[in-house]
Amino acid sequence: MDTYCKVDLSTRQIVDRGNVPVELIGLSAEVLADPASHLDPCPPQHVGFGYWPILYEVPRYEPATQCLSDERDETPDPTTKAIIVRPKVVDLTPAEIAARAAAAGAAIKQQVADAVQRHLDAAVAGRNYSSAAAAVSYVGDPNPLWDAEARAVLAWRSAVWTACFAALDAVLAGDRAPLTPEEMVAELPPLVWPE
Repeated sequence: MDTYCKVDLSTRQIVDRGNVPVELIGLSAEVLADPASHLDPCPPQHVGFGYWPILYEVPRYEPATQCLSDERDETPDPTTKAIIVRPKVVDLTPAEIAARAAAAGAAIKQQVADAVQRHLDAAVAGRNYSSAAAAVSYVGDPNPLWDAEARAVLAWRSAVWTACFAALDAVLAGDRAPLTPEEMVAELPPLVWPE
């Protein structure tokens, strides 16, 4: 990647891109910006030219409705004696905006669902079940305690997912603020074990 631009100091136009010429390596940025003003004698091939560093900046943009293009603006900045390179900001099409919103919604939904599933499994681990699904598999078990626990987990699991998806649907519909996975878990109904 190029690190410097050769700039025509009279027009402030970029003449070439690359590295600092070998004979100028090690000189300060101030000297490189205008060698003829600092070197006596100045090699003739550098008179009227400066070697300005390339600085990359990311412009502000709205990720929901815009993106950064592969096209770049290159602006010689006489104040900083640097070439400021910024990607161009491009407005997304309505279809691209919808696709981004759908992808973001799906990602949030998956993160929340994963957190809820971890919560379900962690809640039953204290009773030596490897997961909520394993606990529910004991419905109808001849051991009355295991059967009762399994029925409690089954009802609770249903209530948890019902609450979770109702909250997510409200978020996606814009009826409530987005939830973090932790906030969703905090809103879930508690598991009540049978006595």
